[in-house]
Amino acid sequence: MNREPSFFRLGVRQFWLLFGAVWALVGIGFVVGALAALREKQEPGLWVMAAVGAAFGGTGVFLFMKGLRRVLAMQRLYREGIRVEGTVTAVEQSNMVINNVRQWVVRFTFHDFTGRVQEAKSEYMPPDEAQEWKPGDTGTVRYDQRDPSINLWTGREAF
Repeated sequence: MNREPSFFRLGVRQFWLLFGAVWALVGIGFVVGALAALREKQEPGLWVMAAVGAAFGGTGVFLFMKGLRRVLAMQRLYREGIRVEGTVTAVEQSNMVINNVRQWVVRFTFHDFTGRVQEAKSEYMPPDEAQEWKPGDTGTVRYDQRDPSINLWTGREAF
C-alpha cells in the first residue's frame, strides 16, 4: 500500500504556497524596514514603503493560504479519498512557468460512486513527468465522495 506523501513533498510542488510565502516575507521585510527607518526620521516616502509592504504581505498571505488549503486537501484525499481508475484524455502544456520551465497538465476522466463521468485535470507537473502519459492511459485518481469535483490525479499508484 502506498504511503501518503509528506506535507513537504506536496507543498514544494504547490506554486501558490511557495510564491505566497516569498511575497509575504518580502512584504514583512518592507514593513519592518520602513518602521525601523521611521523611528529615525519622519519622511512621507517611508509611509509609502510601509503601505507597499503591507500590500505585498497581505497578498502573500492570501496566496500562501490558497496553496496551504490545496496541500491540506491533497493530504486529506490521500488519507480519505475514494480511489478509482481514471483515463487520460489529453496531455497539455499549461500557461504556468516555474523556473523557466513550462508546466504541463494531464486531463482525465473518472467515474464517481454514482457512475457519473467526471472530467478534471492534474496539478501542474514538469514536462518529463507529463509526457509519460498518453491519451487512453489509465492511472489512479482520488476524489472526495461528497464532492467529486475535489479530486487528485495520483498517477501510477498501485491498486
